[in-house]
Amino acid sequence: MKKRFIIGSMGMAILLMTFGSYGSFNPLDVGFYTSIGASTVWFFLSYYSFKWLKN
Repeated sequence: MKKRFIIGSMGMAILLMTFGSYGSFNPLDVGFYTSIGASTVWFFLSYYSFKWLKN
């Protein structure tokens, strides 16, 4: 189950890099790190929320 959420958060990072207002594929741009950070937060919120709701 955790692998699915990791894959989903990587997909979310790609979506944010493509369509986000500050998203960027350039590692020298701040939007790159904003997208990575947002996808990490997305992973933790979705994974642990789902885990909490499942119990």
